[in-house]
Amino acid sequence: MISTKTDTRRRMRRDLEKGKFNQKVRELEEEAYRIQGIYDATKLQASSAVDAANIYKDVLDTLNQAKNFTQQAQISSALARKVGKGKKEKAKESRQKSEQIQQQASELEDSTANELKQRQAGLQQRVDALLPQLEKTVHEYNQLNLSKDDNLAELDKISEQSDTAHNSLLPLNDTFSQLKPAIVDADIRVKQLIDSNVDLSQSTESAKDQIKEVEKEIPESKKAWEEVKLRLDNTSSLVEECRSKLALLKEKIAVARDKANRIKLGAHFEKGSVLELPVAQHSDDFGAYTQIRLFFRTREDNGILLYFGNDNARIAGEFIAIELENGRPKLTLNFGRDAVSAVLEVPVNDFHWREVIVERVGKRATIRVTKPRSDEFADEQTIIAPGAKSVLNFFDDSRRLFVGGVPAGFKIPSSIHQHSFVGDLDKLRLNGELIGFWNSEKAVHISGAEMRTLLDEERNAESGVSFNGKGYMQLGVGSWNPRKKTAIMLSFFTYSPDGLLFFVGFERDQLVLELIDGRISLSFDLGSGLAKLLSNEGNYNDGKWHNVHINRVERQAKLEIDGKDVTEGESPGSLFEMSVSDSFYVVDCPEILRPGSHKAKATKGVQSSCLNKEVRVVSLISERSHAQFTGLNVDKQIELSLRFRTTQPSAHLATVMIADEEVVKIDIESAFLVVRSNGEDSELIKAELSTRMAGHWHYVSVVRNKNTLKMHLDDVFSEEVKAGDVSDVINSNDVVLIFGHSSSSETPGNFIGCIGDVIYNGKLLSFAESTFNEVKLTGCTIGGVPITSTTGEGKGHSPDDPESAFKAGNGASTAAGTGLLPSTSVSASSNVRPEGSCALPEVSHGEREDSHGIRFGLAAGSRLEFDRPPDSFDRNIVFSVQLRATAANGIIMFVTNEKHSDYMALYMQDGKIFFSFGSGTAQLTIQGKQSLLDDEWHSVRAEREGTVAALFIDGRPEAENQTEGTELIDAQPPLYIGGLPTDLVPFASRILPGVKSEFGGCLRDFKLNDKKFDDTGRELGTVSCAQYTENGIYFAKDGGYAIINPQFVVGQSFSFELEIKPRTKNAVLLSVGKLEFLTLQILNGTVKFSVDNGAGVESVIFEPTADNLICDGHWHQIKLYKKKNLITLNVDGKSNLKIMKKKSATDASTKDPLYLGGVPKDIKLKGLDTVEPYIGCVRILSIGKKTRKRSSPPTSTSVDLSEMTLFGSVERNSCPLN
Repeated sequence: MISTKTDTRRRMRRDLEKGKFNQKVRELEEEAYRIQGIYDATKLQASSAVDAANIYKDVLDTLNQAKNFTQQAQISSALARKVGKGKKEKAKESRQKSEQIQQQASELEDSTANELKQRQAGLQQRVDALLPQLEKTVHEYNQLNLSKDDNLAELDKISEQSDTAHNSLLPLNDTFSQLKPAIVDADIRVKQLIDSNVDLSQSTESAKDQIKEVEKEIPESKKAWEEVKLRLDNTSSLVEECRSKLALLKEKIAVARDKANRIKLGAHFEKGSVLELPVAQHSDDFGAYTQIRLFFRTREDNGILLYFGNDNARIAGEFIAIELENGRPKLTLNFGRDAVSAVLEVPVNDFHWREVIVERVGKRATIRVTKPRSDEFADEQTIIAPGAKSVLNFFDDSRRLFVGGVPAGFKIPSSIHQHSFVGDLDKLRLNGELIGFWNSEKAVHISGAEMRTLLDEERNAESGVSFNGKGYMQLGVGSWNPRKKTAIMLSFFTYSPDGLLFFVGFERDQLVLELIDGRISLSFDLGSGLAKLLSNEGNYNDGKWHNVHINRVERQAKLEIDGKDVTEGESPGSLFEMSVSDSFYVVDCPEILRPGSHKAKATKGVQSSCLNKEVRVVSLISERSHAQFTGLNVDKQIELSLRFRTTQPSAHLATVMIADEEVVKIDIESAFLVVRSNGEDSELIKAELSTRMAGHWHYVSVVRNKNTLKMHLDDVFSEEVKAGDVSDVINSNDVVLIFGHSSSSETPGNFIGCIGDVIYNGKLLSFAESTFNEVKLTGCTIGGVPITSTTGEGKGHSPDDPESAFKAGNGASTAAGTGLLPSTSVSASSNVRPEGSCALPEVSHGEREDSHGIRFGLAAGSRLEFDRPPDSFDRNIVFSVQLRATAANGIIMFVTNEKHSDYMALYMQDGKIFFSFGSGTAQLTIQGKQSLLDDEWHSVRAEREGTVAALFIDGRPEAENQTEGTELIDAQPPLYIGGLPTDLVPFASRILPGVKSEFGGCLRDFKLNDKKFDDTGRELGTVSCAQYTENGIYFAKDGGYAIINPQFVVGQSFSFELEIKPRTKNAVLLSVGKLEFLTLQILNGTVKFSVDNGAGVESVIFEPTADNLICDGHWHQIKLYKKKNLITLNVDGKSNLKIMKKKSATDASTKDPLYLGGVPKDIKLKGLDTVEPYIGCVRILSIGKKTRKRSSPPTSTSVDLSEMTLFGSVERNSCPLN
């Protein structure tokens, strides 16, 4: 009984404990699953948030602490500098402290991140350890259900294991409780992000609705825009039509004036007659020299033949007048103070034709009169004006020229007693220029005179015609038939090296005779291709007469000059007839030898004579320019007068030498004119040049006698000083006068500019009789703008026919019409670099001849800006330029508008010339066939006529194409040459990809529509083409290297910035270290930066789009950075970086020489893929912590390299530009 109850209680107890145990196991199992679910969800959703929260907090605290330390270090450093600039040690300590704090911050950041990672890894390990225990518990529970008859001891053991598992999970639960706020915060942020996405979605939907509304309005807007565009096109067409009509009207007026000016009929005058004539020449042409020639006859004793002076002569007081007084010629001259007169003795009132000639040279004036119907002089007299003044100061807007009488209201000077003239006048010439009586400003009671019989000298002179460089003569073809055969004979003389002589043709067919750089060129095109013949000899612009004979029979042509220089050629293709219009054109200064020449249909800028004129004005175009007169005489004193024009603040102007001694020397020094005698500073006169006259003409007169020196400047300054006795050399027949060059070492620089009207001891000198180098004898071209041409010659311009029959532009270089250009092979220069090679040669050319022009590309944004181009360019354009390139790509000419909708551009890319233009509807680009990277000058001509574009190089057609777009280009000034401003670079880079914003090289003689730029424009960052060097370190082809630092330590951090302009595609740039090293190399055009910290080499490479991009002739900037395991290479703003292997050390242990440009041949260094030395230029901008200020342009090395050691062919401070 008792045993039964006991068994019953045991079973009940066992069942009860078993039930509790099962319940407990179930609870533990549910808790385990719950914890595991929480952990998995937390691990998936909150791991990043937790890590971010904790890491961000720790890093933020660390960075704030580092920032505070750094700010404290900066404050300490600033206080140290404020206390005393000389306390370098304290500044050094502050810097070291700042660096230590920064390093501590970096180390703290790294240690904090590592600690967090370790905590995360430990937590993961604990969870991974618990999961097997939970799985084991579940397994045992399953076994328990299967074996209910197990003993209580086993259940107790299981219970203990469950308790142990539960106790093990408690810390984990606490950990997740601590993480719960961060999880909640992450959840809030996620909700905020979702809300923001909802707002963004709503905004997107709203934007879509608005876009739909805009799309609905587009058709109406497009229709309105088309209407506006149509009206704009109509307006533009009207404007263009008005421009064309206005240009045609101006041309007709010019032709009519020229025709009236060439009427060979004298004028008859009575009392009250007045004839005022226009003067085309500039007033400066009369300042130092004046020549007047006039035929007259009369029966009267008194009268006025001519008055030439300012409007209100009583106030201005400067004039020349020719009168008759008591039947005798009288000359009156006034320089503004006292009038001086001369009266000839011979009576001239017998009504016979005579010529009166007045020639004034400075203060000295001579009047001559010829015998009746003869060119022999009957009498002459010379006068010298009193005082120091010697310049006639006329003004273009107020000067007046009267012949045969003056109007009643004109205030004539009191020294002139006559007001009218009765008789006949004929053939007035002013400084050699014919001024016709029937092209007058004002004519009162003027009638024609009886025809005068020409003298033999006149008849000979009028057998030819002369041109002013901007004119032409249109002659009718008549019965002459040059279609199959063309025979032409003409003679010419000129000082101009370039010009158009003859043209005949129609549309594409043409025959053109030109003067190109002093050589005769014959070009003819019969419709199937252009043929060009060039004379074997040059220098046909020597001021002597030359005979030219052209004989063409169908496709065969022969060019003969002076009977000995013969060239023959044949036109390509099969066409043999030349289409011609009803006219042909003669230009420059020819005398047509073909008998029976037709009468001219139209002329412009033509004179019916070819008199040999004095070369009074010349241009010295480079620092090598000079002109020299020898064999001059001196007796008692030297008297030298001249006028000059320049923009140079300092230059040597002239020297008078006797027996190798500088008796007189004239210099410009810092905008002062300085005259010295005998090279002594104690014997000098110094006068300031007026700033308002900068770039204008100045007049100077110097007198040196036995013991005094005098100078007069611009008729406003006059000074005299005592000078050393030169009586031993003052009498000589071997005086040398030199302009623009001096052998003295103290010369401020050679003169570049214009010199004119040189008067030596009362005689006007002609530069045609001098020996000269790089001197233009065709007038003043200062700044590339023609000022005046006193010789009557100039570069030939295309005739502008009023009937538009002649459209050839500048000779053979233009194909008239819009047909396709003939295919012409272009012979490449032997110096042209092969395709894909570097732009600059390995060996520099150094100084070269013919280097006048403007150099671009030495500074960022170097360019010329023209706000007032010489002609319009919206529909048609002809832009020509001469260039000598030193870089493979760059802008030559560019123009657009404010909206950047339309543009035109002439540019170079990969050494070839491109011409491109575009509007909103179409774009067209054509390119030349050959590279111009051959170190020579080339002429480039780009033409656009409506939708057709053509490109010519060196007179040869290179490309032509046509677009279907609009004919009108809406382009507006400014017009840029040689480069672009910063704000246009993004636009140009988009439409002209790969093209540099600056041209590298020299440009000159740029013209728009064959017109030179009247405005000199704004020059930004340009220099003279005669400059051959720039700042930098130059490594020549012979090889060499430099040691920047003999014991350079790279360490953990390293930075190096430099600029390079290489001439090779493989070279060593930098190298330091033997076992552990750092190198910078150029390998087949790529840039490679390599570092070895001891665990193997790590490299980062810059690969350009072309292997010659790095050596394209422009400067390229390279930046190297190494900070611990991070290395960075930046080339021209494009960066590549690499993180080195973690197992490698952070510093490169080097204490070796830092080589630049190469390495010694006997030393083998690791990390070098090539040992070829660098060829080209280098500028070091910074090393280590020494960074260059961004505000200062990199015109020179910003690092002190005076201690740098050079080996081999290396120059420290001079880089050649070519």
